[in-house]
Amino acid sequence: MTVGPRGDSSTGCGEISPHLAGALLHLFDPRLLHGNQAAVRFAGFLNQSQIPRAYVACDMLVLPSGGETWGIVVNEAMACERACIVSDRVGCGPDLVSSGETGFICRLGDVEGLAKIMTRCAREEAGVQKMGQRARKRVEGYSISAAVNGVVRAVDAVRTKNWSVHA
Repeated sequence: MTVGPRGDSSTGCGEISPHLAGALLHLFDPRLLHGNQAAVRFAGFLNQSQIPRAYVACDMLVLPSGGETWGIVVNEAMACERACIVSDRVGCGPDLVSSGETGFICRLGDVEGLAKIMTRCAREEAGVQKMGQRARKRVEGYSISAAVNGVVRAVDAVRTKNWSVHA
């Protein structure tokens, strides 16, 4: 889910999407509503070519997932200077998301806590933009070339080490 106070936000079709539409009016601070609509638009499925536009249109990425081995969408959003809110079950959270610096990590299932973080972020647009800038810097170290260089260094370390088996 991507969210912003301007009403130009979107979300994919995760398993909780059908339940979110009605709940949003109760979760969000009424001052963040646009007419009778919350500042979230349900975009449905987006193919790969449409995803960058969604990141540019949003203020931040929200991934309250119950289980992501990594969560590559976080890397993508951060590369577009977007702060991220992730659940504590998103694998990249400890590496990429520093609370208050590049986004926030919330406890899985803490809907009230998530709503409070989202409301706070919607009120503090300048702060969210600064987090997005820091997020882009953070994610720069997680590139294909950085991964290749890490593997090369690891292979070199193994190759040059004198490995002996002790019985």
